[in-house]
Amino acid sequence: MYILLNKETLAIPYKSANPYLLCNLAWIEVSATDYTIAPADYKILRGLNLTQLATLYKNVTGSELTVTGLTQIWAEFVKVFEVLPITDADADEVNQQASLISDELRGLFLYCKGATKPVPGNASNADALLALIKNEKTVIRKAAPSEQRVKEGGQLGSVKAIIWKVADEVWAENGSPLAKEMVLKVRKTIMDLLEVNHNIKRTSASSELGNWHKTRAPY
Repeated sequence: MYILLNKETLAIPYKSANPYLLCNLAWIEVSATDYTIAPADYKILRGLNLTQLATLYKNVTGSELTVTGLTQIWAEFVKVFEVLPITDADADEVNQQASLISDELRGLFLYCKGATKPVPGNASNADALLALIKNEKTVIRKAAPSEQRVKEGGQLGSVKAIIWKVADEVWAENGSPLAKEMVLKVRKTIMDLLEVNHNIKRTSASSELGNWHKTRAPY
């Protein structure tokens, strides 16, 4: 199970077994540098100071954090993570709504269940934001990457193979787009997942992802 941690607001808005779903929700609702998606354990809390941890705990539970010491605090959060509700966000809807938001508009909207478009996060400029999102609809196709595609990227289990495997999965989940803007958006999601779930830094992934998109989605 994974959680989306909004580091700007110190909140955990979503929990899901699908990290790709959380990446798209983050694209809709959270600014580019202020979130983490990771397994629901104490490691996601590393880097937060005691004040931030106390604020996060109160924001999530509505109660004050009463334990002290990092080990005890982390253990308390693990209990909280276990009882957090799993989001009922629809993956196809989230993908559709995220695909309408360009890079400069990310984080300014909210996911809207049952809709094809997100809703503006700020009501004061709702009309202006809605006018800026794209009108075209993305055709969503889901297909698991083939074994051959993984092998094209390198030996199974190697960093190169992992990059190609994750890239193929995310690309397929987003409808295997070929347009430059969508490919770049997918590439950002791929890099997020590689860093969070496989500890492959952006600097390490960037070059190989360049090879990947020249083969899969050249523009």
